[in-house]
Amino acid sequence: MGDELAQRRVLRIIAVTFFALAAYVLVGSVIALATRAHPERSPVGIALTAGSLLVMPLLGWRKRRVGSALRNPLVLADAAETILCANIS
Repeated sequence: MGDELAQRRVLRIIAVTFFALAAYVLVGSVIALATRAHPERSPVGIALTAGSLLVMPLLGWRKRRVGSALRNPLVLADAAETILCANIS
């Protein structure tokens, strides 16, 4: 019973971070559009973006595979958030 309660708490935390990430992206996008901001270029930013584009989708799909094999909703929820981050990248 205690394990189920802990899993529900972790799922809630993941859900909150999922919606916080969505809110952050929405607010940042609205501000960028309203101020007509243009992104700056930097070698570090380009490298970080390229690395994220390569690593995050693989990590998300692997997490999904492991979560499905284990039938673990926590890993599946984390995989969904990782895949969302990959799409944002």
